[in-house]
Amino acid sequence: MIKIMGTGSRQMLLHPDRKEIYTELEEYILITQQIHGEVLLISGMAEGWDEAIAKVGMRNNIPYHCCIPNPGYGSYYWGKNSLLKKDRMDTFNELVANATSVEYITQGLYVNGVHANFVRNEAMVDQADMALVYDATSSGTKHCVTVLRDKGVPFIIYPFEEQGK
Repeated sequence: MIKIMGTGSRQMLLHPDRKEIYTELEEYILITQQIHGEVLLISGMAEGWDEAIAKVGMRNNIPYHCCIPNPGYGSYYWGKNSLLKKDRMDTFNELVANATSVEYITQGLYVNGVHANFVRNEAMVDQADMALVYDATSSGTKHCVTVLRDKGVPFIIYPFEEQGK
């Protein structure tokens, strides 16, 4: 089994070509599944790219693991502060309910002075065999790519032409 994590900017949700991006992500994952057999997807459960990773799993009966920073994460990022300016907790809850497994990484907002979102990134990298990355320049994604590099986990940056080292 290959464990594939996703990390990427929430901004994908607002991209005018988001449906095309989603389709290319889905095709890449399905091809990877054909090559490797069993696949487990790992989603950090942010809107956008992480959301797309979980949706690919849910829609294609591919097991996926939700790696949620803390219990208040969904309410804050999907409810009160969604990029779409509306409460999206129904989508968040549906993705969580259909996951193969769900893990809350911390119980609070910080662990030893480190924000739960960054602690989540470390936890995902520790579980992954590889990563699919969208917009490696956004702050949270940049942090995760640094962790991927430091731990030697291979990654591919969308549009899946650039291999991370």
